[in-house]
Amino acid sequence: MAAPAVSVITAAYNAGRFVEETLTSIVAQTYQDFEMIVVDDGSTDDTRERVLRFAPRVTLLSQANGGVAAALNAGLRRARGAYVTFLDADDVWVPRRLERVMRAFEHDRGVGAVYHGYAAVDEAGAPLGGAFVPPPRGDVLEPLLCGLFIGQSMITLRRACFDRAGIFDTALRTCPDWDLLLRVALSGERFCCVSEALVRYRIHGHNLTRNFARLVREGRIVLDRAFADPRLPRALQSGAVRARAYGHLSISVAARCIQQDQWSDGLALLLDGIRAHPRVLVRPSFYLDLAERALPLSRAGERQPQPAARSDRAIGFLTDVLARLFEMPNLPPEVARRRRHAWSALWVAAAALQNAAGRRPLVVSNLARALLVHPATAAAALVRAGAAHAAEARPAWNQPSE
Repeated sequence: MAAPAVSVITAAYNAGRFVEETLTSIVAQTYQDFEMIVVDDGSTDDTRERVLRFAPRVTLLSQANGGVAAALNAGLRRARGAYVTFLDADDVWVPRRLERVMRAFEHDRGVGAVYHGYAAVDEAGAPLGGAFVPPPRGDVLEPLLCGLFIGQSMITLRRACFDRAGIFDTALRTCPDWDLLLRVALSGERFCCVSEALVRYRIHGHNLTRNFARLVREGRIVLDRAFADPRLPRALQSGAVRARAYGHLSISVAARCIQQDQWSDGLALLLDGIRAHPRVLVRPSFYLDLAERALPLSRAGERQPQPAARSDRAIGFLTDVLARLFEMPNLPPEVARRRRHAWSALWVAAAALQNAAGRRPLVVSNLARALLVHPATAAAALVRAGAAHAAEARPAWNQPSE
């Protein structure tokens, strides 16, 4: 029997609640030259029975519980396709997902990996905010050092990528996908982005990592490996890039701590990240990103707030975080001396949030406040805003300041 073009691998552990919808979204793809492999990672619910309803279209593998990396590796060993892609057992692809990805590979034969955006949904499948579409880029190594922006259900790779980069590291329980994609990027593979949200990423209580200490510890292992790799370009070996990468790790985990109402651990991690990379305090983008990551998730059946209410909620949250941060004892001098800069950048971020809500008078008042607190910080952000607008790029507060 001829090998399929694409192998779709799903690792499933106690996924009975969602796995049928997930597999249905694969079967419904407009591109049909694929095989489905589901690895049941020692489930104790009815996952196996639900997956078998898709026989013979699906190949079901079973193993004792060994974690997602071990399950995906089992799928890789069975896969026959020239391309390999993954779909988490609670996520859902849109029908044209494989078609759009394979068209990208056909358009550029030199591309090793194709990724795309996602739309977050709650347990019931209701939208949570807008879609996220990463910016297109061929060289993803530096952005990947500063955090995993390509989810497991968003990536497709040529099988040859695994021959060069290896498979998932089973010692990593929280971030094996980040480790793998960094190795793929370090091997020289080019990445291509399809600028569409082609997967519905389901956010629910069971798929939110709460072992934050392990997440930070394993994240640092991943970064240690990447920065020690002799293939890392010289331009990315600088202390500034290293500080930004480790700082971003601490800050991103801090946001998740705060989201779970673990303020003490979250603020400690936030300070740790800022200490590593103090310049983030003067970037409005830092505050916008923090609000997006850390605000409590909407629950199924909850009415979504209006834009004005969302803006007010985010601004209230950010002012609370910054006030608590600067009230912490024994602040490092490099953090303490940026107090006014930080508040000015926060008010520029507040202006961006109010602008998104269409509240022009509040945009003006927040910008005036930013200029009053620290004119140079606010003026620099506004200059970058003008340049970004002229180039039809992202607004100023989403651009780096260096």
